[in-house]
Amino acid sequence: MTTQSQQNYNKINKLINSSRINESFLLLKNQMKNYPTLQKELDKLRKEETTYKYMLDYISEGHNDPSQLEMLEQIRDNLYRANELLLRENILKDSSDIYSSTRRMFKLRETTLESLLNDYNGAVEEIFKGKKEESQSIITQTQAKYLSEIFNYVWTMFGCENAEYETLSNVLDSNEYPEYLKSILISAIVLGNLTYFDPDSFEILLNLYENTDSVPLKARAMVGIVLISLLNSKRLKGNLRLRSRLILSGEDESLKKLVNEVLINIIRTYDTKRIDNKMRNEVIPGLMKINPEIINKMRDLASDSENFLSEGNPEWEDIIEESGVADKLKEISDLQLEGADVMVTAFSNLKGFPFFSQPSNWFLPFTPGYYEFASMPFDKDEENMKRLTSVMCDSDLHSFFLSMGTMPEDKRNLMISNLQNQMKQAYEAMSDAVGETESQRLSKKIRHNLQDIYRFFKFYRKRNDFSDPFEKPFVANDIENLMSVYDISPDNIKWIAEFYFKNKYYAEAAGLYELLDNIEPGNSNVWEKIGYSKERLSQFDKAVEWYKKSEILNPENQWLIKRLAISLKNSEKPEEAIEYYEKALSSEPENYHLLMSAGQCLLSGERYGDALQKFYHAQYLRPDKADAQRAVAWAELLSKNYEKARMLYEKILEDKNSDKTDYLNAAHGALASGDFKSALQLYKDFVAKTENQDITSLVIAFRDDADIIKQLGIKTQDLRFIVDKIRYDLTGE
Repeated sequence: MTTQSQQNYNKINKLINSSRINESFLLLKNQMKNYPTLQKELDKLRKEETTYKYMLDYISEGHNDPSQLEMLEQIRDNLYRANELLLRENILKDSSDIYSSTRRMFKLRETTLESLLNDYNGAVEEIFKGKKEESQSIITQTQAKYLSEIFNYVWTMFGCENAEYETLSNVLDSNEYPEYLKSILISAIVLGNLTYFDPDSFEILLNLYENTDSVPLKARAMVGIVLISLLNSKRLKGNLRLRSRLILSGEDESLKKLVNEVLINIIRTYDTKRIDNKMRNEVIPGLMKINPEIINKMRDLASDSENFLSEGNPEWEDIIEESGVADKLKEISDLQLEGADVMVTAFSNLKGFPFFSQPSNWFLPFTPGYYEFASMPFDKDEENMKRLTSVMCDSDLHSFFLSMGTMPEDKRNLMISNLQNQMKQAYEAMSDAVGETESQRLSKKIRHNLQDIYRFFKFYRKRNDFSDPFEKPFVANDIENLMSVYDISPDNIKWIAEFYFKNKYYAEAAGLYELLDNIEPGNSNVWEKIGYSKERLSQFDKAVEWYKKSEILNPENQWLIKRLAISLKNSEKPEEAIEYYEKALSSEPENYHLLMSAGQCLLSGERYGDALQKFYHAQYLRPDKADAQRAVAWAELLSKNYEKARMLYEKILEDKNSDKTDYLNAAHGALASGDFKSALQLYKDFVAKTENQDITSLVIAFRDDADIIKQLGIKTQDLRFIVDKIRYDLTGE
């Protein structure tokens, strides 16, 4: 795509956003007339402009039409659509991305959806004549080829003739086609709408959801509807037909519940990257690291255990517990029970099979009769198949079977045997009993379909050709826009906010809590969490605002008082902060951390005597803490009690854990007291402890401490003498 094309697209979008309709029509018409393939769209645009002119004439005559705002929104939506078609046409000209090359191929061949379906029907004619029921689950290599082409066509069909959309709708409404074909058609519609919003195919998804009795199809359609809605909520708001329909359907309580469930699952998917990173960077390396230790210790323990062969030694659990890995494993297990996608790490490296080179195969429902693994022995066990499909999404099932096909038979049988036991446990843990309800099946399919979509955008070899909907989190603005067409409950907004807050996505959490505060104001707990989120984002002034709002209702809340003290301190308001520290200390006078923080705050306000009282108190409480010793020494130095500071720093420097900063501060004190000789040696010690042992580090330190040096009355010339002397001693020159 040329930069000019993108610039034109952005310019027109800004005009539409600003309701500069006349200019939008003008630019679109001038550009679209250069594309023969867009002439029908240009005709539609001209008719739309005529409608707009009539509306202006009506308004000019002084008439007040209550529907004019809705008409304007519809006109804007049609302008957005025309702008996207224009952008796509520019991209198709010379882009090498997979979408463009696929669409160009179909246009060159003058392909239609009907012709592709005829080819597919010819390859599986016996299915549609009803001769073999079992053939519904068989996908030959020829069928797979046509399935892929049908998927690609529907995925790139935005802007096609109405007849094409009618054909698509008829296929999805027909009982003659197998469910796996309908499934990939749904996913093709979704993938297409994630590239260019297509109101016509989106409405087909709505029709399918309302008319199908199939749980897998219903789940797949609803995932697509909500995901597309999130990404195009402004467009839906402006499309009168779709908005009215969605608002009307929202009166169905079961649908409302399902929309909220899908939304929560989509939000949860955003955390998959964090979970994957935790598995790769913490859990797996941790297990690998402790493995030799466990083996050795277990061997030693086993030698003393008469029952080693019959039962595990309880001390093994202690070894794992002490390693820290047990906590991480428990966290992962808890996340899995909550519905998190913890399988992604295990299967991410199994997406390199040729099977996954076709986009359609990432969304193909797992079918044991697929030609590449139709002979696998595992699918003969119906109960194990039920367990397997219950805990794994379709994409991972394909990975699993394809990888098994590369194994020697003995290893494959061993793997299957081990997996059967693991699956049984997972199956039971997830309460997927034989008699699971339709609601449970629907929830499971929703979760698995989202996992399939996630894996495509994260692991498909040409994923860079796509805009990843999971790259950025959905934020308050997205949810708020969605609320214009869906009834998103406050409880679910709270769940999303809590999810972000719990997992430390503080920017996203703050936005959702503020949205919740607009809907249901007056909740001090919400104000506190907004404040805490702002604090963690280093937006201390804003944190103070929200904390003080909560303080009105909870003036004696100790946690709130502490947070206000810390935030005010970080806002560089030491005098106000110390008031809150004193209030907090009145309830917890022996709190070491409060004393230290209060002392630092007093130092900032140059109240050195008061600061010393806090630091000495803290040192009395925790004489073992080096931080308290350093704070006392530093406060004595700033108070110009040089002899006390010298004695304290001598004690600090006797500790093997003393660092270069201790030497630097001690040197400042010595020089300020007039002890040039001691200061010179301490500055040399500081240089010796720096990374490069270079005089430059001392020059930088003097620059960073310029305010302190001035406050201590140290002469600039003395510092120059120090630098020159050390340089001569180090270099001899």
